[in-house]
Amino acid sequence: MKFKYEILRSYEEHFEDALVELVSRVDRSRKAVRLVFFGTPLSEEQYAVHRLKIWLKLFEVFGKRAPVFSYIAQPPLASALIMEVQSVDSSVEVQCHITRNDNRYLTIDQEGVKVLLTDGIRAIDLGASIECQSDKVFGELTEIFEQEGFEKSDIVRQWNYIEGITSIGDDGQNYQQFNNSRSRFYSDVDWKSGYPAATGIGTEWGGVVVELDAIKEIDGTAKKLKVVALDNGLQVAAHDYSKRVLLGAKELTTPKFERAKTVYSDDEHCGIVYVSGTAAIRGEESLKGVGAKEQCVATLENIEYLIGAENLTKHSVEMERGAELKLFRVYLKHRSDYNVVGEVVEGRLPRTPDISTLGDGCRVALCVEMWVYSLCNVIHTVH
Repeated sequence: MKFKYEILRSYEEHFEDALVELVSRVDRSRKAVRLVFFGTPLSEEQYAVHRLKIWLKLFEVFGKRAPVFSYIAQPPLASALIMEVQSVDSSVEVQCHITRNDNRYLTIDQEGVKVLLTDGIRAIDLGASIECQSDKVFGELTEIFEQEGFEKSDIVRQWNYIEGITSIGDDGQNYQQFNNSRSRFYSDVDWKSGYPAATGIGTEWGGVVVELDAIKEIDGTAKKLKVVALDNGLQVAAHDYSKRVLLGAKELTTPKFERAKTVYSDDEHCGIVYVSGTAAIRGEESLKGVGAKEQCVATLENIEYLIGAENLTKHSVEMERGAELKLFRVYLKHRSDYNVVGEVVEGRLPRTPDISTLGDGCRVALCVEMWVYSLCNVIHTVH
């Protein structure tokens, strides 16, 4: 499946004007399948209003075939509103679906595979604990998978947005509560190809929001889909963390994700590396007391090693060359680090499109986290 990704930044100051501008700039010669908006709502109520306005605008412009979307309460650092566009060629047939709880998802059948893309699915009761909200979200995803004949093990990429991710209350740390719920959701699955690639990142409002990509081979096709989990020799696998780096009042389960997942097929010469959210962690320890610049350098080194030709070959993904970064996000804990981190990124990845937002990482000590797309036509299997 050949996706194209773009980043559009609004030149308007107010939310409504920015929304109209960005949606009007979506390339209609292609078929948009997912839009992710990053904005700065000032309250939970305003977040809900903004989210509704996004949906109404998408329905007005695209009708019932509107792309799935997420609204992420992470203040963008380069404009009032930023939109990430995921699209396919206009000839691709896309099926739109809606659940009984009014959540939307898309399915795409092409080239011997079926892809499922979801909205940013969230719980209705934001007064509930993060763990209860997560249980509701994963329950909705279970229904979608059962409806479409997908297994949970077909998930290749998952985005987990968690309000107040490092906050600790009576039920424990919010991120740990999410991890406990995710572990239960995954518990009945034989993860033969490893867990999904994933990002767990903080937001200011919205409770728990989860969006995901799943992919499976269509029965009876000649294509042989390959899905390979990638470890990083510089980091302990997240699902193997020791309990001393976990925080919780009760249950302590590890974060269930791989450092990356590679997806390609036998009869193509290209594929995708889905890179998980990556930060300045070596082994299982955060780099503390070194500042945002040094954490940014370490994060980029982790990513470069992970998707390099040597590591891919180590995981039996034979390559002519390593994967190439095509688009990425930078999540910053502090606005004051924007310029220094930007200088590092521009020096290492010039001309690579990026989004910078304010968003807490999954550990208090982390100032920077990155999430990377390495896209089609960058992996070439050797024959």
